[in-house]
Amino acid sequence: MTNSATRALEIIATQQRPDGSFVVVSNPATSISLAAELTIQATMLDLFMDCSIAEVRACIQRLAKYLASVLFNDDFETILATTDTRAVFQALAVLYEYDPQLLPVPALAACIQFLTMHEQEPGGPYRNVQNANGEPDIDTNVSIARLLYQLGGPFPKLMDFVTGSDDSTPSRYFTEPWVADLQFEKLQRVMAPARTKSVIVAPAGRLNRTVYFYKNAFGGDAVVFGSLAVVAARTLYATKTKSRKAAGTSAYSPIVRRARKAVSGAPAMAKQLDGLFDRIIAIDRNQEIGLLALRFAPALGSKRPALSVLETLGAANLCNWVAYTLYDDCMDGDGAPTLLPLANIALRAAVRLFEEAVPGAAFAETVRRCFGAVDAANAWELAHCRFDASGTTITVGPLPDYDDLSHLYGRSLTHCLPVLGAAAAVPDKLDVTALTHAFQRYLAVRQLSDDLHDWQKDIHRGHVSSVVARSLHDADVSAGTYTFAELMPKLGRTFLYKTLPSMNAQMLTLAAEAHASIRSAAGVSSPNVLDELIDIYEQSAHKLLNEHAHTIKFLAKY
Repeated sequence: MTNSATRALEIIATQQRPDGSFVVVSNPATSISLAAELTIQATMLDLFMDCSIAEVRACIQRLAKYLASVLFNDDFETILATTDTRAVFQALAVLYEYDPQLLPVPALAACIQFLTMHEQEPGGPYRNVQNANGEPDIDTNVSIARLLYQLGGPFPKLMDFVTGSDDSTPSRYFTEPWVADLQFEKLQRVMAPARTKSVIVAPAGRLNRTVYFYKNAFGGDAVVFGSLAVVAARTLYATKTKSRKAAGTSAYSPIVRRARKAVSGAPAMAKQLDGLFDRIIAIDRNQEIGLLALRFAPALGSKRPALSVLETLGAANLCNWVAYTLYDDCMDGDGAPTLLPLANIALRAAVRLFEEAVPGAAFAETVRRCFGAVDAANAWELAHCRFDASGTTITVGPLPDYDDLSHLYGRSLTHCLPVLGAAAAVPDKLDVTALTHAFQRYLAVRQLSDDLHDWQKDIHRGHVSSVVARSLHDADVSAGTYTFAELMPKLGRTFLYKTLPSMNAQMLTLAAEAHASIRSAAGVSSPNVLDELIDIYEQSAHKLLNEHAHTIKFLAKY
């Protein structure tokens, strides 16, 4: 741990009061408003939400209980009616993300009633109680959206307002822009937990300086509030994320150079390919694309392949993902057909690099079989998973059969090649059958997670994903043409009460099977990087089940 991180932990320890809160100061010295108190404490919890340091985990547990006691031990409806709406909903959203059980069901019901009274139009955006007759502001609606999305979003009008705002508009609440940026990034993570990159906050600067970042939004800027603990929290968080990012960037460099060299035969498209490489690297927040072979190698013990082999496998998978992304965009109608030559170039480079990394007929056959499976899965999807959909109607036909698991993992099966290549390159023959079985189930879990989050977008464009198909089946929707206005309310109820819990349970079953297959693979130590990747979605599924149970309780009460 660095000196600055050690110093930050010392400051955090001294700044936390016995009740779990952190010291808040004002400039000039004055009484601390409830809005400022909620904002400072919620920001601390936000910064440390995912921190694994034991000392921090203990202190934020006390902090979360303090926040809940401030909001719910007195008259919560009075707090809603009189306190800065942005601050209240930031605290609610952070608490719900940390532990849904901390928010009482009556409080959630009161929130819905409150929002109904303060909406500019049905579905948002919403006004702040301190500016009830004025225009809705972006900061308030980001906080509200963050809570509502966890309770069962999306909310199209609200999200249009939030995402359509001018990012350069200064926040009326914060003297420093990073606080507003943090809230927006956290909202994005709630919307897509499996895909959104981690929030990286800029370094906080000197630790002996108190930061003032919360101001009176509607009463002028005469008083601003801050906390030395927040400065320390930012420094500790920035130290952790900065080192992780640097390590990943360093390991990626030779892999990127190798991938770019492999596609250098297309100079007319070099700029576009560079942009695509940058795009793939940016979304690789779990370091499972270019670095997968490198991260899996320690599980092979002393038999691990040479570094050059692992880097070539990484470069191959980077090219593979460029091709996969472009083909996927075109199939979904989001990409331009003019980019298909780029996809073909990247695909040929991927195949060539995989075969260069592990020469020999056996692995070449594995590569051929995996890419063939992807082609078959794409053909099946185009033939069976598309319904005619306009902006207002959809024509439902025969539902695709997702009981065959290959229809879930098939389109991305080539993602297993860095692991199978690393296993194939060791001197002793390993149990690649068990590894393949584990990876197939991991990819199926990934796909189910994506389908659960995207099902409404998918059905509106006529894409019958696994979740769309299950929802239509569960709702007993027969073949025919329907308006979205009549169909979606029925599907929404079915999804909440039947489809979501059953598919979440399927994800957990597949994750358990994947872990078991990894443990059974001879010559491979466990846990390893595959277990870590499965854990990400397994934990997300557990959290979704907890939130689902809480939402059902809330709806029953409301």
